[in-house]
Amino acid sequence: MLKPHAQTLVSRLVFPQLRFDQEKLELYSDDPVEYVRITNEEFEDYSSPRSAAVNFLLTLAQTRPKSEFMPILEFVNHVLKESPAPEDKYAAMNMIVALAAVIMRNDDVKPAMETFVMTFVFPEFRSPVGFLREIVSDLLFVRESTYTRYVRPARLSEVYPLSIWSGKIQKWVRVLRMNIRLNFT
Repeated sequence: MLKPHAQTLVSRLVFPQLRFDQEKLELYSDDPVEYVRITNEEFEDYSSPRSAAVNFLLTLAQTRPKSEFMPILEFVNHVLKESPAPEDKYAAMNMIVALAAVIMRNDDVKPAMETFVMTFVFPEFRSPVGFLREIVSDLLFVRESTYTRYVRPARLSEVYPLSIWSGKIQKWVRVLRMNIRLNFT
């Protein structure tokens, strides 16, 4: 019963929930700290529409890998190739973040990740749109062990300057210091 409608559900229900909407844009611009808090809470609150969309997408990809998983990836690929809208690219990258574990277990898809990262992810680090830089950073650093280990180090340094790596390391050092202070005070 689900099979003929699965891709319509992904493109018309899941995808719009994962787009960067006007409300998020205002929060991102006006109160970045609150934006980070709310963004993290969205996925911890299992009743939120975004969390439900991600769970549905993941369940669909895990339970129907032959019939639904590859069409989902084709949809993401189509969006990233054809849509210039940053909000659409954000949603497509969000889908890739959500599907990371499934992608890396699939022997047909795993070898293509280096090309995917080099073609769609790294160029967005130069985007003037801050939330695109954020989502590609999430894709690489939240899932670092998942994706970047499949990209040869020489390819990483070509397009991902040392200054960005050092900036990420400095950020994590600050986060760790803050957590240590909070836990011991």
